[in-house]
Amino acid sequence: MKLKKLWTVLAVVLCISIFAAPIAAQAAQDKTAGDYFKTSISSYRDEVSVSVKLDRNSKLTSGKVVLYYDPSVLKAEWYSDDDYLGLVDVNTKYDAPEGMAAISYAWASDSAIKSASTVLTVDFTVKNAKDGQKVSVETAVLEAYNESGAIALSESNTVSTAKISLPKSLIGKIIGWLDWIFG
Repeated sequence: MKLKKLWTVLAVVLCISIFAAPIAAQAAQDKTAGDYFKTSISSYRDEVSVSVKLDRNSKLTSGKVVLYYDPSVLKAEWYSDDDYLGLVDVNTKYDAPEGMAAISYAWASDSAIKSASTVLTVDFTVKNAKDGQKVSVETAVLEAYNESGAIALSESNTVSTAKISLPKSLIGKIIGWLDWIFG
């Protein structure tokens, strides 16, 4: 009786492994390079911080990401990159479409990335910031490779937006409270 149960369990495990592998492979093939990156943006007063993170399941060996921004609105103040990824190149003068500025991040590694990593962080100052103003950046993945070769590129870039909240003067706060109370 125990032997029959054992064979039944083994047969079920075998069936699951046979049918699950093609489904998992198809899901991996459906991902584009942009699916492995996440851009987060946050603001504090007139400062904006943008981070581009690489998914821990990406298994990428090399790639190139570009962060586009409007230089009439944002001034890049500082950046940091993750040199853990191997050979890294950060270009703050990357060629961008007219009216835009760009920072590129490229890397190459001799092994696949197997942990989540922030590949690039850029801190900006908002020029002539206004309370409630929205600022945005655009992330483009231009190249991505894993151990099997090139990964299909996304058809569109990712746009991330933050809202600026400036501190109000004491008089402005009092007027805001009065509007709230009597408004």
